[in-house]
Amino acid sequence: MATPVGHGLVGVAAYLLVRGGAPSRSGGVALLAACVVLANLPDLDLLFPILLGEGLNPAYHRAATHTGAFALLVGALCAVGALIRRPCEARRGVLIGLGAFGLVASHLALDLLTHDNRAPYGVPLWWPLDGAYVIAGWTPFLPTRHGSLSALLSAGNLMAVVWDALLMSPIVLACYLWSRRGRA
Repeated sequence: MATPVGHGLVGVAAYLLVRGGAPSRSGGVALLAACVVLANLPDLDLLFPILLGEGLNPAYHRAATHTGAFALLVGALCAVGALIRRPCEARRGVLIGLGAFGLVASHLALDLLTHDNRAPYGVPLWWPLDGAYVIAGWTPFLPTRHGSLSALLSAGNLMAVVWDALLMSPIVLACYLWSRRGRA
């Protein structure tokens, strides 16, 4: 399963495509942070059991927040928020909404390519239209473990983080180089 590092690097890549380079003081850091958070947003479901006093219970993971409907909802909320903030810039609001949708959807795409060791396998991508869980038959990611603090901090999870960084870094580099074309 892609780790938060893998998902976050997709957010970094998206930022580079939008802003074209390292963040500056003029809102770049906030945009970079927003891209990383949106790319990881579906995994907030891991916090639900903690808030309910159940500890690190993975039973809530890969449910409602791992659906196309959730990605659409986040995109719509971001678009509406941008339009409320700057009502005269409708195009900007639509682009922000599409970007937010794309970042959340990127999380779902990576989770489709996951090693899932707990039923139901995959993500309920098409919920509420179809409750079936979808998973690819192939994964570039290493398996990860949830359920306890020792599982989260295990050597296997550390290896998965390192692997995700190695796997996603060429994509980030390609996006950086693409964003810099014609600026040299």
